[in-house]
Amino acid sequence: MLLGKLNGRHKENVSLYLDRLAEQDKEHYWFFLSESSFGEKNEWFSFMEVLPIPGLFLQNQYKGNPPISYEADKGIDADLTDAACAMQFGMEGMPINYALSICQKAEGFYYQVLEILQPDKVYIWNAFTPLHKVFAKVCKEKKTEVVYVENGVLPGTLAFDKGGQMGESFPAIHYKEFLQIPVNTEEKKHAKEVISFLKDSGLNRYQQKEDADFIQAIKNKLLPNRPVILFAGGLDHMSGVVPHNERAKKYHSPIFGTSGEAAQYLKGLAKQNGWNLIYKAHPWLPSDMESDGKGFLCINKGNINDLIDLCDVVVTIVSQVSYLALIRNKPVVMLGYIQLKKQGCTYEAFEREKIADVLSEAVKDGFREEMKAAFASHVARLEKAYLFDDMTDKGMHIGRDISTQMQEEACRWERK
Repeated sequence: MLLGKLNGRHKENVSLYLDRLAEQDKEHYWFFLSESSFGEKNEWFSFMEVLPIPGLFLQNQYKGNPPISYEADKGIDADLTDAACAMQFGMEGMPINYALSICQKAEGFYYQVLEILQPDKVYIWNAFTPLHKVFAKVCKEKKTEVVYVENGVLPGTLAFDKGGQMGESFPAIHYKEFLQIPVNTEEKKHAKEVISFLKDSGLNRYQQKEDADFIQAIKNKLLPNRPVILFAGGLDHMSGVVPHNERAKKYHSPIFGTSGEAAQYLKGLAKQNGWNLIYKAHPWLPSDMESDGKGFLCINKGNINDLIDLCDVVVTIVSQVSYLALIRNKPVVMLGYIQLKKQGCTYEAFEREKIADVLSEAVKDGFREEMKAAFASHVARLEKAYLFDDMTDKGMHIGRDISTQMQEEACRWERK
Protein backbone atom coordinates (compact mmCIF):
# COMPACT_ATOMS: atom_id res chain seq x y z
CA MET A 1 0.00 0.00 0.00
CA LEU A 2 1.16 3.54 -0.81
CA LEU A 3 -0.04 6.79 0.78
CA GLY A 4 0.73 10.21 -0.67
CA LYS A 5 -0.13 13.20 -2.80
CA LEU A 6 1.50 12.60 -6.17
CA ASN A 7 -0.37 14.86 -8.56
CA GLY A 8 1.32 17.36 -10.87
CA ARG A 9 3.85 16.92 -13.65
CA HIS A 10 6.79 17.12 -11.22
CA LYS A 11 5.51 13.94 -9.53
CA GLU A 12 4.98 11.95 -12.73
CA ASN A 13 8.41 10.30 -12.50
CA VAL A 14 7.75 9.26 -8.88
CA SER A 15 4.37 7.81 -9.82
CA LEU A 16 5.79 5.87 -12.75
CA TYR A 17 8.63 4.55 -10.61
CA LEU A 18 6.32 3.29 -7.88
CA ASP A 19 4.02 1.77 -10.48
CA ARG A 20 7.03 -0.14 -11.83
CA LEU A 21 7.64 -1.50 -8.34
CA ALA A 22 4.06 -2.73 -8.28
CA GLU A 23 4.56 -4.30 -11.71
CA GLN A 24 7.65 -6.19 -10.54
CA ASP A 25 6.00 -7.42 -7.34
CA LYS A 26 4.21 -10.61 -8.37
CA GLU A 27 3.27 -11.59 -4.82
CA HIS A 28 1.14 -8.63 -3.72
CA TYR A 29 -1.78 -6.50 -4.84
CA TRP A 30 -0.98 -2.77 -4.61
CA PHE A 31 -3.28 0.04 -3.47
CA PHE A 32 -2.56 3.76 -3.66
CA LEU A 33 -4.37 5.92 -1.08
CA SER A 34 -4.52 9.16 -3.04
CA GLU A 35 -4.52 12.54 -1.27
CA SER A 36 -5.02 14.46 -4.48
CA SER A 37 -8.13 16.63 -4.50
CA PHE A 38 -8.53 16.23 -8.24
CA GLY A 39 -7.35 12.66 -8.80
CA GLU A 40 -4.33 11.08 -10.38
CA LYS A 41 -3.79 10.38 -14.04
CA ASN A 42 -4.80 6.77 -14.44
CA GLU A 43 -2.04 5.99 -16.95
CA TRP A 44 0.52 6.63 -14.20
CA PHE A 45 -0.89 3.75 -12.15
CA SER A 46 -1.41 0.76 -14.36
CA PHE A 47 -0.45 -1.80 -11.72
CA MET A 48 -2.08 -0.45 -8.57
CA GLU A 49 -5.60 0.51 -7.66
CA VAL A 50 -6.14 4.18 -6.76
CA LEU A 51 -8.35 4.75 -3.71
CA PRO A 52 -9.19 8.41 -2.97
CA ILE A 53 -9.31 9.25 0.72
CA PRO A 54 -12.11 11.37 2.27
CA GLY A 55 -11.87 15.10 1.53
CA LEU A 56 -11.57 15.90 5.23
CA PHE A 57 -8.07 14.38 5.20
CA LEU A 58 -6.73 16.00 2.02
CA GLN A 59 -3.65 18.19 2.35
CA ASN A 60 -4.02 21.98 2.49
CA GLN A 61 -7.83 21.94 2.35
CA TYR A 62 -8.47 24.19 5.36
CA LYS A 63 -10.30 27.32 4.20
CA GLY A 64 -10.82 29.03 7.56
CA ASN A 65 -13.97 29.47 9.64
CA PRO A 66 -14.97 25.79 9.83
CA PRO A 67 -18.77 25.51 9.57
CA ILE A 68 -19.07 23.26 12.59
CA SER A 69 -17.31 23.12 15.91
CA TYR A 70 -14.55 20.55 16.20
CA GLU A 71 -13.50 19.37 19.61
CA ALA A 72 -10.77 16.83 20.24
CA ASP A 73 -11.35 14.04 22.72
CA LYS A 74 -9.59 14.34 26.05
CA GLY A 75 -6.44 12.34 26.67
CA ILE A 76 -4.97 12.77 23.16
CA ASP A 77 -1.49 11.25 23.00
CA ALA A 78 1.84 12.93 22.19
CA ASP A 79 2.09 11.62 18.60
CA LEU A 80 -1.29 13.07 17.61
CA THR A 81 -0.46 16.34 19.37
CA ASP A 82 2.81 16.50 17.42
CA ALA A 83 0.95 16.02 14.13
CA ALA A 84 -1.74 18.56 15.07
CA CYS A 85 0.84 21.22 15.97
CA ALA A 86 2.59 20.74 12.64
CA MET A 87 -0.76 20.97 10.84
CA GLN A 88 -1.70 24.17 12.64
CA PHE A 89 1.70 25.74 11.85
CA GLY A 90 1.18 25.12 8.13
CA MET A 91 -2.42 26.37 8.00
CA GLU A 92 -2.75 30.01 8.99
CA GLY A 93 -5.63 30.61 11.39
CA MET A 94 -6.40 26.95 12.03
CA PRO A 95 -7.56 26.41 15.66
CA ILE A 96 -5.53 23.77 17.47
CA ASN A 97 -8.71 21.93 18.51
CA TYR A 98 -9.67 21.66 14.86
CA ALA A 99 -6.25 20.18 14.01
CA LEU A 100 -6.43 17.77 16.96
CA SER A 101 -9.88 16.64 15.92
CA ILE A 102 -8.81 16.04 12.30
CA CYS A 103 -5.86 13.97 13.52
CA GLN A 104 -8.10 11.87 15.74
CA LYS A 105 -10.61 11.30 12.95
CA ALA A 106 -7.79 10.38 10.57
CA GLU A 107 -6.45 7.92 13.13
CA GLY A 108 -9.81 6.13 13.18
CA PHE A 109 -9.99 6.11 9.38
CA TYR A 110 -6.48 4.67 9.01
CA TYR A 111 -7.29 1.94 11.53
CA GLN A 112 -10.24 0.93 9.36
CA VAL A 113 -8.10 0.96 6.22
CA LEU A 114 -5.52 -1.37 7.76
CA GLU A 115 -8.21 -3.63 9.21
CA ILE A 116 -9.90 -4.01 5.82
CA LEU A 117 -6.90 -4.20 3.47
CA GLN A 118 -4.42 -5.94 5.82
CA PRO A 119 -1.32 -4.72 3.92
CA ASP A 120 2.02 -6.48 4.42
CA LYS A 121 3.88 -3.22 3.86
CA VAL A 122 3.02 0.47 3.66
CA TYR A 123 5.01 3.05 1.67
CA ILE A 124 4.53 6.61 2.92
CA TRP A 125 5.49 9.51 0.68
CA ASN A 126 7.01 12.22 2.95
CA ALA A 127 7.29 11.21 6.58
CA PHE A 128 6.60 14.70 7.93
CA THR A 129 3.20 15.47 6.44
CA PRO A 130 1.02 15.79 9.57
CA LEU A 131 -1.48 13.07 8.73
CA HIS A 132 1.33 10.82 7.50
CA LYS A 133 2.67 10.93 11.05
CA VAL A 134 -0.75 9.74 12.17
CA PHE A 135 -0.74 6.92 9.62
CA ALA A 136 2.77 5.87 10.70
CA LYS A 137 1.56 5.81 14.33
CA VAL A 138 -1.33 3.51 13.39
CA CYS A 139 0.96 1.26 11.36
CA LYS A 140 3.33 0.92 14.31
CA GLU A 141 0.48 -0.01 16.64
CA LYS A 142 -0.82 -2.53 14.10
CA LYS A 143 2.73 -3.86 13.57
CA THR A 144 2.55 -3.07 9.86
CA GLU A 145 5.92 -2.46 8.21
CA VAL A 146 6.51 1.10 6.97
CA VAL A 147 8.96 2.35 4.34
CA TYR A 148 9.32 6.10 3.86
CA VAL A 149 9.76 7.33 0.29
CA GLU A 150 10.93 10.75 -0.85
CA ASN A 151 12.97 12.49 -3.51
CA GLY A 152 16.62 11.69 -2.92
CA VAL A 153 19.17 14.19 -1.66
CA LEU A 154 20.72 14.19 -5.14
CA PRO A 155 18.45 15.52 -7.92
CA GLY A 156 17.17 12.74 -10.13
CA THR A 157 17.00 10.11 -7.39
CA LEU A 158 14.59 8.54 -4.88
CA ALA A 159 15.22 7.25 -1.36
CA PHE A 160 13.52 4.38 0.50
CA ASP A 161 14.20 4.29 4.24
CA LYS A 162 12.53 2.27 7.00
CA GLY A 163 13.74 4.58 9.74
CA GLY A 164 12.64 7.95 8.45
CA GLN A 165 13.86 10.89 6.46
CA MET A 166 16.51 13.60 6.77
CA GLY A 167 17.74 13.62 10.38
CA GLU A 168 15.94 10.31 11.01
CA SER A 169 17.38 8.61 7.93
CA PHE A 170 19.88 5.77 8.02
CA PRO A 171 22.89 7.91 6.95
CA ALA A 172 22.13 10.53 9.61
CA ILE A 173 21.46 8.14 12.49
CA HIS A 174 24.18 5.63 11.64
CA TYR A 175 26.63 8.20 10.29
CA LYS A 176 29.69 6.26 11.48
CA GLU A 177 28.50 3.08 9.77
CA PHE A 178 27.57 4.97 6.60
CA LEU A 179 30.95 6.70 6.52
CA GLN A 180 32.68 3.31 6.54
CA ILE A 181 30.90 1.92 3.48
CA PRO A 182 33.83 1.17 1.13
CA VAL A 183 33.96 2.90 -2.24
CA ASN A 184 36.59 2.20 -4.85
CA THR A 185 38.37 4.45 -7.33
CA GLU A 186 35.88 3.79 -10.11
CA GLU A 187 32.91 4.59 -7.86
CA LYS A 188 34.52 7.85 -6.76
CA LYS A 189 35.24 8.70 -10.39
CA HIS A 190 31.60 8.20 -11.30
CA ALA A 191 30.53 10.28 -8.27
CA LYS A 192 32.68 13.17 -9.52
CA GLU A 193 31.05 12.83 -12.94
CA VAL A 194 27.63 12.96 -11.26
CA ILE A 195 28.58 16.11 -9.34
CA SER A 196 29.86 17.75 -12.53
CA PHE A 197 26.71 16.77 -14.43
CA LEU A 198 24.40 18.10 -11.72
CA LYS A 199 26.33 21.38 -11.54
CA ASP A 200 26.35 21.92 -15.30
CA SER A 201 22.73 20.88 -15.83
CA GLY A 202 21.33 22.69 -12.78
CA LEU A 203 18.98 19.73 -12.35
CA ASN A 204 16.36 20.33 -9.67
CA ARG A 205 13.08 18.66 -8.72
CA TYR A 206 11.41 22.02 -9.43
CA GLN A 207 12.31 23.91 -12.58
CA GLN A 208 14.35 27.02 -11.81
CA LYS A 209 13.51 30.12 -13.82
CA GLU A 210 16.34 32.16 -15.26
CA ASP A 211 16.10 35.82 -14.23
CA ALA A 212 19.32 37.76 -14.72
CA ASP A 213 17.64 41.06 -13.83
CA PHE A 214 16.50 39.68 -10.47
CA ILE A 215 20.01 38.50 -9.57
CA GLN A 216 21.49 41.82 -10.62
CA ALA A 217 18.95 43.60 -8.42
CA ILE A 218 20.08 41.43 -5.50
CA LYS A 219 23.73 42.28 -6.21
CA ASN A 220 22.91 45.98 -6.25
CA LYS A 221 21.47 45.76 -2.73
CA LEU A 222 24.52 44.07 -1.21
CA LEU A 223 27.19 46.02 0.62
CA PRO A 224 30.32 46.00 -1.56
CA ASN A 225 33.51 44.13 -0.69
CA ARG A 226 31.91 42.07 2.05
CA PRO A 227 31.31 38.31 2.24
CA VAL A 228 27.84 37.11 1.24
CA ILE A 229 26.09 34.53 3.40
CA LEU A 230 23.02 32.75 2.00
CA PHE A 231 20.67 31.26 4.58
CA ALA A 232 18.24 28.80 2.98
CA GLY A 233 15.08 28.44 5.02
CA GLY A 234 13.10 25.24 5.17
CA LEU A 235 9.52 24.06 5.19
CA ASP A 236 9.72 23.74 8.96
CA HIS A 237 6.52 21.80 9.69
CA MET A 238 7.25 19.36 6.86
CA SER A 239 10.85 18.62 7.81
CA GLY A 240 10.67 17.60 11.45
CA VAL A 241 11.55 21.01 12.91
CA VAL A 242 8.03 22.00 14.01
CA PRO A 243 6.82 21.40 16.64
CA HIS A 244 10.23 22.03 18.21
CA ASN A 245 9.95 19.40 20.92
CA GLU A 246 12.62 17.08 22.31
CA ARG A 247 12.37 14.76 19.31
CA ALA A 248 12.87 17.67 16.91
CA LYS A 249 15.92 18.80 18.88
CA LYS A 250 17.36 15.28 18.93
CA TYR A 251 16.88 14.38 15.28
CA HIS A 252 16.55 17.62 13.31
CA SER A 253 17.20 21.08 14.72
CA PRO A 254 19.10 21.19 18.03
CA ILE A 255 19.04 25.00 18.29
CA PHE A 256 16.30 26.80 16.39
CA GLY A 257 12.55 26.22 16.42
CA THR A 258 11.89 27.81 13.01
CA SER A 259 13.80 29.12 10.02
CA GLY A 260 12.63 32.63 10.91
CA GLU A 261 14.17 32.34 14.38
CA ALA A 262 17.47 31.25 12.84
CA ALA A 263 17.34 34.09 10.30
CA GLN A 264 16.94 36.66 13.08
CA TYR A 265 19.95 35.25 14.92
CA LEU A 266 22.10 35.13 11.78
CA LYS A 267 21.08 38.68 10.94
CA GLY A 268 22.62 39.83 14.22
CA LEU A 269 25.82 37.87 13.57
CA ALA A 270 26.11 39.28 10.06
CA LYS A 271 25.81 42.82 11.36
CA GLN A 272 28.46 42.22 14.03
CA ASN A 273 30.91 40.69 11.56
CA GLY A 274 30.34 42.90 8.55
CA TRP A 275 28.78 40.21 6.35
CA ASN A 276 25.95 40.46 3.87
CA LEU A 277 23.12 38.03 4.67
CA ILE A 278 20.51 36.86 2.19
CA TYR A 279 17.62 34.98 3.79
CA LYS A 280 15.94 32.90 1.09
CA ALA A 281 12.74 31.63 2.68
CA HIS A 282 11.14 28.42 1.46
CA PRO A 283 8.72 29.26 -1.38
CA TRP A 284 5.90 27.43 0.42
CA LEU A 285 6.63 29.18 3.72
CA PRO A 286 7.36 32.80 2.81
CA SER A 287 8.79 35.19 5.38
CA ASP A 288 7.52 38.65 6.32
CA MET A 289 10.97 39.81 7.47
CA GLU A 290 11.99 43.04 5.76
CA SER A 291 15.27 43.82 4.03
CA ASP A 292 17.03 46.65 5.83
CA GLY A 293 19.23 48.17 3.15
CA LYS A 294 22.25 47.55 5.39
CA GLY A 295 23.39 44.19 4.09
CA PHE A 296 20.35 42.09 5.05
CA LEU A 297 17.99 40.89 2.32
CA CYS A 298 14.93 38.71 2.77
CA ILE A 299 13.55 37.15 -0.42
CA ASN A 300 10.82 34.60 -1.06
CA LYS A 301 11.69 33.71 -4.63
CA GLY A 302 14.65 33.38 -6.94
CA ASN A 303 16.64 30.77 -8.87
CA ILE A 304 18.37 28.86 -6.08
CA ASN A 305 21.35 27.92 -8.27
CA ASP A 306 22.00 31.57 -9.12
CA LEU A 307 21.67 32.58 -5.47
CA ILE A 308 24.17 29.90 -4.45
CA ASP A 309 26.62 31.10 -7.11
CA LEU A 310 26.25 34.64 -5.79
CA CYS A 311 27.24 33.81 -2.22
CA ASP A 312 30.43 32.85 -0.39
CA VAL A 313 28.87 30.53 2.21
CA VAL A 314 25.54 28.69 2.42
CA VAL A 315 23.88 28.10 5.79
CA THR A 316 20.85 25.95 6.49
CA ILE A 317 19.19 23.99 9.25
CA VAL A 318 17.95 20.95 7.32
CA SER A 319 17.32 22.18 3.76
CA GLN A 320 18.40 20.02 0.83
CA VAL A 321 19.84 23.24 -0.61
CA SER A 322 22.95 22.10 1.26
CA TYR A 323 23.53 19.43 -1.40
CA LEU A 324 22.96 21.88 -4.24
CA ALA A 325 25.54 24.20 -2.67
CA LEU A 326 28.15 21.45 -2.33
CA ILE A 327 27.49 20.43 -5.92
CA ARG A 328 28.20 24.05 -6.88
CA ASN A 329 31.47 24.13 -4.89
CA LYS A 330 30.26 26.32 -2.07
CA PRO A 331 31.05 25.73 1.62
CA VAL A 332 28.05 24.79 3.73
CA VAL A 333 27.40 25.39 7.43
CA MET A 334 24.85 22.98 8.87
CA LEU A 335 22.80 24.02 11.90
CA GLY A 336 20.78 20.80 11.94
CA TYR A 337 20.96 17.14 11.03
CA ILE A 338 20.45 15.54 7.63
CA GLN A 339 22.23 12.83 5.64
CA LEU A 340 25.40 14.99 5.59
CA LYS A 341 25.86 14.68 9.35
CA LYS A 342 29.49 13.96 10.31
CA GLN A 343 30.43 13.07 6.72
CA GLY A 344 33.31 15.55 6.55
CA CYS A 345 31.72 17.56 3.71
CA THR A 346 30.39 20.52 5.68
CA TYR A 347 31.04 22.82 8.59
CA GLU A 348 28.78 21.98 11.54
CA ALA A 349 27.46 24.22 14.32
CA PHE A 350 25.06 22.27 16.52
CA GLU A 351 25.40 24.59 19.53
CA ARG A 352 24.37 28.24 19.49
CA GLU A 353 27.63 29.52 20.99
CA LYS A 354 29.65 27.87 18.19
CA ILE A 355 27.81 29.38 15.23
CA ALA A 356 29.79 32.64 14.99
CA ASP A 357 33.20 30.93 15.05
CA VAL A 358 32.17 28.22 12.60
CA LEU A 359 30.72 30.77 10.19
CA SER A 360 33.88 32.86 10.41
CA GLU A 361 35.95 29.77 9.63
CA ALA A 362 33.77 28.96 6.61
CA VAL A 363 34.08 32.52 5.31
CA LYS A 364 37.87 32.40 5.76
CA ASP A 365 38.64 28.88 4.49
CA GLY A 366 35.82 28.21 2.03
CA PHE A 367 35.16 24.76 0.58
CA ARG A 368 38.40 23.06 1.51
CA GLU A 369 39.97 20.38 -0.68
CA GLU A 370 39.47 17.67 1.93
CA MET A 371 35.77 18.61 2.04
CA LYS A 372 35.51 18.29 -1.74
CA ALA A 373 37.11 14.84 -1.57
CA ALA A 374 34.81 13.83 1.29
CA PHE A 375 31.77 14.98 -0.68
CA ALA A 376 32.79 12.91 -3.71
CA SER A 377 33.13 9.86 -1.46
CA HIS A 378 29.77 10.67 0.17
CA VAL A 379 28.08 10.83 -3.24
CA ALA A 380 29.69 7.51 -4.15
CA ARG A 381 28.26 5.93 -0.97
CA LEU A 382 24.83 7.40 -1.65
CA GLU A 383 24.87 5.88 -5.13
CA LYS A 384 26.15 2.54 -3.93
CA ALA A 385 24.03 2.00 -0.83
CA TYR A 386 21.17 4.49 -0.48
CA LEU A 387 19.70 6.18 -3.55
CA PHE A 388 17.83 4.85 -6.58
CA ASP A 389 17.77 6.43 -10.02
CA ASP A 390 14.33 7.93 -10.65
CA MET A 391 14.25 6.66 -14.27
CA THR A 392 13.74 10.12 -15.80
CA ASP A 393 15.41 10.98 -19.09
CA LYS A 394 17.91 13.39 -17.56
CA GLY A 395 21.10 12.42 -19.40
CA MET A 396 22.82 10.41 -16.66
CA HIS A 397 22.11 7.44 -14.41
CA ILE A 398 22.43 8.33 -10.71
CA GLY A 399 22.15 5.70 -7.97
CA ARG A 400 20.99 2.10 -8.11
CA ASP A 401 18.63 0.62 -10.66
CA ILE A 402 15.00 -0.15 -9.89
CA SER A 403 15.66 -3.80 -10.67
CA THR A 404 17.54 -4.09 -7.35
CA GLN A 405 14.93 -2.30 -5.23
CA MET A 406 12.60 -5.23 -4.67
CA GLN A 407 15.48 -7.56 -3.82
CA GLU A 408 17.21 -5.25 -1.33
CA GLU A 409 16.00 -4.09 2.04
CA ALA A 410 15.32 -0.38 2.31
CA CYS A 411 17.74 1.29 4.70
CA ARG A 412 16.69 0.54 8.23
CA TRP A 413 17.52 1.58 11.76
CA GLU A 414 15.82 1.10 15.09
CA ARG A 415 15.12 4.20 17.18
CA LYS A 416 16.47 3.78 20.70
